[in-house]
Amino acid sequence: MIDRRSPAWVIFAKDGRELLRDRRALFVNLVLPMLLYPVLLLFAVQVAQVTQSQPRQRPQVGLVGAPSSLRDRLQLAAVRGLPELDGTPAAAPLDATQATFEVRDLGADATQLGALAAELDWRSGEPKINDAWKARAVASLRDRKLAQAVVMPAVSARSAPLLVVQDSADSDLYEVSGPVDRALARWRRDLVERELTRRGQPVAVLDPIVVHTIGAATLAEAVRTHAAPMLPFIVLVLAVAAAMAPAVDLVAGERDRGTLEMLLSLPVRRRDLVVGKLWVVLASAVVAVVLNLLSLALTAGLLAGQLPALGSESPLAGILQVGLPALGLALVMLVPVVALVAAAGVALSGYAQSVKEAQMYLTPLMLVVTFMGLVAVVPHAKPTLALDLIPVAGTLLALREALQSPHVPWLHLGVASLANGVAALVLVGWCAQMFDREAFRYPRLVRAGWGRFARFRRGELLPDGPEALLVFAIAVAGMTLGGGLLAQAPSWVLVTVPLLAFVAAPALGHAWLGAYPLPTLGVRWPGWAWVGAAAALVPVAVGVSLGLGWLQAQWVDTASLQQAGAPVEKAVQALDAAGGIALQILCLAVLPALCEELLCRGTLLVGIGRSLGNRWGIVLSAVLFALLHQSPLRLLPQAALGVVLAVLTLRSRSLLPAVVVHAGHNALLVVANAQGWLPDG
Repeated sequence: MIDRRSPAWVIFAKDGRELLRDRRALFVNLVLPMLLYPVLLLFAVQVAQVTQSQPRQRPQVGLVGAPSSLRDRLQLAAVRGLPELDGTPAAAPLDATQATFEVRDLGADATQLGALAAELDWRSGEPKINDAWKARAVASLRDRKLAQAVVMPAVSARSAPLLVVQDSADSDLYEVSGPVDRALARWRRDLVERELTRRGQPVAVLDPIVVHTIGAATLAEAVRTHAAPMLPFIVLVLAVAAAMAPAVDLVAGERDRGTLEMLLSLPVRRRDLVVGKLWVVLASAVVAVVLNLLSLALTAGLLAGQLPALGSESPLAGILQVGLPALGLALVMLVPVVALVAAAGVALSGYAQSVKEAQMYLTPLMLVVTFMGLVAVVPHAKPTLALDLIPVAGTLLALREALQSPHVPWLHLGVASLANGVAALVLVGWCAQMFDREAFRYPRLVRAGWGRFARFRRGELLPDGPEALLVFAIAVAGMTLGGGLLAQAPSWVLVTVPLLAFVAAPALGHAWLGAYPLPTLGVRWPGWAWVGAAAALVPVAVGVSLGLGWLQAQWVDTASLQQAGAPVEKAVQALDAAGGIALQILCLAVLPALCEELLCRGTLLVGIGRSLGNRWGIVLSAVLFALLHQSPLRLLPQAALGVVLAVLTLRSRSLLPAVVVHAGHNALLVVANAQGWLPDG
């Protein structure tokens, strides 16, 4: 609930009133899209009606040497079409005015086409045709204004040949080719049936098996399944488009109007200013999405009424039966995504010096969000814990799975929403810090650069939250994508190289590029007392981890999650076969402790703590540490261990105690597993 007494509510109410007073912005962002859908629909319907009423010459199909039975089949296909191969001619007379194309028997005018067909060598069954022959054939078709010609040459061959010559550059060919192909197939079947009847054979030998295909799912379910890749993406695009304009106006716009300095002079926390503005942007996006979805639903209903010939079983009618739960789920799950995009928009708008510069910054943001959203359209893509950590893409993949599957993947939806929420919180903290900086209050000053690229001052002593999340995202992407390159490598390479290359290297590289002193990230000696205390905590950490693992097993059906732990068990078995218990402890205890602590308790804890405070740093770094392992079976124990390691790091101001507890915890579990002391699962 929003506390109406908080400064954030005051900022929200103030900016909200200003936004509501801007009638042009309200009309362009809210009213105009709602009006455009039915207007464009009616325009399209009117254009279609005018186009259909225009006089138009029907495409023509020429016949050369064809029997009357084939001509009758083609004329029937021109009037009624032949959707089914085994359809029979209707008894009602044909209405030539309703034909989609005209069938012309060329007769004596077919000298050139007949001669061209006779030139081919039919003895092999498949004639060889060169470019010169094609040029003469298409010239003959165009002289007679034909889209297609069916020629039966008078030649001797093993079976009666039939040549279909098409002008593939004719714009009306698509109206002709399908019906003609079906008519030819039906005509050939008529010949075979007559021959079988003449010889006293049953016609059923042509169809020894009759296949009946029945769509058992409801129309609403079928449409929802096929619309699943696009529905979340459409909602995302609508929300992002609606969030960009307020994000620019509430920061860069206020700076141009000269009211931002007055706002910054108020005795309130900068974080309340950011949160209040973010609420306005988020509310604007949600309202715009709801109104757009309602307008789309009404437009679909209007279209169904304008085109009654579609019938109740058409896909368009099925869209109306999808229902509000699917749209509601998409809207609710996309709120953290919209909050993340809104926070990024506010941050980039604050970084810009003017509205024009802010709009330039937001264009790449829109492209990035759109590209990440297109992941949900990739065929056969499935959500995983690794993909859930990717902002925007993880949520859309989980929503796609929720719409296509009879069971909602709450785990993936929750993890993806949590990842987007964490990123949004960090951006809010970064915005609050940016509002306090002199460069924000006086944007015309020359910017000094970042890290080792700073020219007029030393770089910041500590990284901020967005930097830390970016480093974590690089690590997750490397572990997810780069690990597949080592699938055929030995077990010790498969375990050690990703840790060194995709966990430790990004953390150390970021510290070097940003000119952050390693002691400020915890790479320092804490003293023997802290090392001894950490060693004493190892059995306690193992007991808590096992206890939480047992407790999680009581809440969650771990049998359904066993497949997620299969790669870990496989790696343990391979390391045991390669080097025994010593290699397991080195690869599964010592090395992970060193690499993961550099990333999670070094870069992540320090960066998030700087943006949001140490409490949020402890919680969020622990959650991301648990998610980094990509195992639902170890989610709760790893998160609890992450909290202990974060508190220990902050109290000792060093990573070494956390490394000792982490390595000892993993080593004891490795030994217990090797000795068979751990329960199954």
